Amino acid sequence: MTIGAEQIDETSHLVVNASPDDTHRMAAGDIKVYKRRWYILFIFTLLNTTGNILWNTWPPIQETCQLVLGWDKTNVLIIGALQAVGSIISIVPSAWLLDTKGIRFAVLCSISLQTLAVVLELIPAPPPVRTGLITFSEFLISVAVPAVQNAGVLVLSATWFPPHERMTATAIATLASYLGSAFSYIVGPNLVPDVDYGNLTHYHAGESIDINKLRNATSPEQMTFLLKRINDYLFIEAVLVGLLFFAVLIYFPAKPPSPPSLSSAAGRLDFVAGAKTLLKNQTFWLLLFIFSLSNGVNWGWSSVQDLIFSGVGINQKTAGWLGFWANVASLLAISFSWYADRIQSFTKPILIFLFVATACAQTVLSLACEQIIPLTKPVFFASGISQVVLFSGTVPLLMELAAECSYPVAEGITSGVMILSVYVINFVFFVAFMFPQASPRWMNWLLVSSTVVCTPLLALYTERYKRLDVDESKQS
Repeated sequence: MTIGAEQIDETSHLVVNASPDDTHRMAAGDIKVYKRRWYILFIFTLLNTTGNILWNTWPPIQETCQLVLGWDKTNVLIIGALQAVGSIISIVPSAWLLDTKGIRFAVLCSISLQTLAVVLELIPAPPPVRTGLITFSEFLISVAVPAVQNAGVLVLSATWFPPHERMTATAIATLASYLGSAFSYIVGPNLVPDVDYGNLTHYHAGESIDINKLRNATSPEQMTFLLKRINDYLFIEAVLVGLLFFAVLIYFPAKPPSPPSLSSAAGRLDFVAGAKTLLKNQTFWLLLFIFSLSNGVNWGWSSVQDLIFSGVGINQKTAGWLGFWANVASLLAISFSWYADRIQSFTKPILIFLFVATACAQTVLSLACEQIIPLTKPVFFASGISQVVLFSGTVPLLMELAAECSYPVAEGITSGVMILSVYVINFVFFVAFMFPQASPRWMNWLLVSSTVVCTPLLALYTERYKRLDVDESKQS
């Protein structure tokens, strides 16, 4: 690809923060794709995967924590609410770090905070103190994760990947990281025994689990064993985080020597100007509402799905297997982004299909939980896995559409605002569920409603591919 000087003049309004080196590369046509981009994506995806493990440590084993640490439903919800608060507080600084200091510095800050958090969770202490340390650690994790897991995804794909691979890279970094949730759903409940450890009691479909009854029937030896298993699980997490800390420290450059596309080489609006421009972009606001509503409710629902399912007689281990297979199967959703990369400028129809199909699967699961249709294992797993796979496909596509319509606003700001709105919705979700009269089952119908509402709004969206147009129109 050759880029002439006259072509740089045509895009001079985009070269607002480009360094002299980047401007020279644009003029010289020094656009290059490096094989090492896949290593960077691999490390970044591992960081996201570990972040999901840390984020989702407690919901899959919350029943055992209630038994051993004296928790109740409120403790799990407080951790979830603090995760939302921590993310809300940190998302703007994270976006600023990404856009001003670069992705390497932001990632190092993130993994350092996560390392501190996992160490604090391992400190032995009486249950009330241990609960406080765990809660504070989860807050630290929520402050650390957005710089990597959320706001950094679009920055990475735009910095390292060419236009025909950006959606796929975003999908891999986002969806492959769901394996972390899969890890926590299966390793957690299988390493940390369920509350009926020692055959203390047995449950049948439709029966709720009485933690107080179990606590009175559990011996001190059994309590000690369960606590040791919780500590073993936390130690595994600490080892994973420590290994990644050193991997990032050794090699994780902020950007490649030469940019992979013209839009990557071009500068972006500075942080303040970009934020102001974004606020005036009505097209972006429509995408923002769709993304925040659908993801905010979905994230809240997934964080407490074990509470929802335990209320209809689904035990911790069965719910864990659903979470595991759903998150593993979500890798299939990468194919939707790969397809969108192959037929660029055709993302909207793919998204509409995914939202309609997701709503159908969510409705079947909700009807089964209400016993309107039989709550059999085939129905439970088929509907639960399908709705996760189909919804997962919408996440990277919406994020990439937002980056396209908001260009030349920096990707860190765009993704930061989107994730911030999700955490606000997520926080409201947890606060509403803390009221004593709140029933877990209404969350199922809220999940369905959020997906249904977003579908016609997406039909109103007018596709705009500003970044892609720059990349394609300047080729000769």
